[in-house]
Amino acid sequence: MYKVFNDDLIGSIIPYIESNYRVIPDREKRAIAGFSRGGGQSLFAGFNNFDKFAWIGSYSAYLTREVFEKYFSNIYLNPEITNKQLRLLWLGVGNEDFLYKQAVAFIDLLKEKKIEQKNLITAGGHTWMNARLYLNETLQLFFK
Repeated sequence: MYKVFNDDLIGSIIPYIESNYRVIPDREKRAIAGFSRGGGQSLFAGFNNFDKFAWIGSYSAYLTREVFEKYFSNIYLNPEITNKQLRLLWLGVGNEDFLYKQAVAFIDLLKEKKIEQKNLITAGGHTWMNARLYLNETLQLFFK
């Protein structure tokens, strides 16, 4: 599912937006973020397309170690390059979220692989209230 979303986003959605709206087609001016499955898809698409995204946000989501290590060796084998390319990698999750343990394991994996990121662990669960809080946090950081 991640690859299908990625291919549609890169092959259809972004070209459509760039040809129909006044946007700046530059990775430094483009962020990707999402909640729940959308957060996982944002991680996958963002990591796959550093030429398109410099800013990545993931709200109540994660990638498994298996997915991360299978698809993104270019990211963790050269953390210095990755950290220079990423303007921000931001992850948020609630301590009562049913994905909390997996999300924290992903944060720990990123630390283990020396990938710089900011994270926020909040109270609460897998809710739109938390998603809005995370969006508010990241919108203040994107594009600075």
